[in-house]
Order: sequence, then structure tokens, then C-alpha cells
Amino acid sequence: MHYVMKDCIERALGVPFYFTLGYFTLGNKDVYPQTEESLKQQIEDGVNPFSVNLHAWLTSSSLEILDMTLPTTFAEINHDLRTMGGIITKHYSDLSEDLAYHPMLVGVDYLKKLGFDFFI
Repeated sequence: MHYVMKDCIERALGVPFYFTLGYFTLGNKDVYPQTEESLKQQIEDGVNPFSVNLHAWLTSSSLEILDMTLPTTFAEINHDLRTMGGIITKHYSDLSEDLAYHPMLVGVDYLKKLGFDFFI
């Protein structure tokens, strides 16, 4: 979703955004954690596109986070519709203490190397 919306958002806001892949920390728990080694191993071994543990979001050059999927994921996991369809739009330093993003990759080259061209 983020990659598909990227150009539209850039035109609407007049600023560039970068498609970002990584993981996030919620409370004390890393969600979809990765290391450089694990990312390299996925390219070597190949992975099922529907079981990759990576999170995607958009990041501006001034480090604003734009995440259009995490609030809905939270709503589904917690059976709480209040955040369904929400968007996180904050500078990384303004996020709550419970949420932190950990960018690992920028752009779509990694997804292409995994053979996920149909996602982009």
C-alpha cells in the first residue's frame, strides 16, 4: 500500500517520501525484527512473499513517519475498531514512548531481489 500511494502523497504534499522497510518496537517488544544478516539470508534462501516479516512505511527527508497500515493492524489484533483506517503521521521524535520505528532498507530493490515484483 505504501509504495502504491507514495507518488500521490508526494504530489499532494509537495515533499519527497522514501519507501522504508524495517521493523518497529511496541512497548518492549520488537515486531518483525530483522538484522542485516537475516535480510541477506532471505535473499540467498528465498522466502514466501506472504510470510516475510518486514513492516513498510514512508519516511520524509525530515524524518516524518507516514504509516497507513499499523493502526488498522492494531485494530484487528486488539479487536478495537477505534484505530481502524487510521494513519500515523508524526516526526519520529514525536512518537509515543511505546512506539519506535527501526528502518533497515530504503526503496524497493530488496523486494525485487526477493522476486516480489508483483507487490510493487
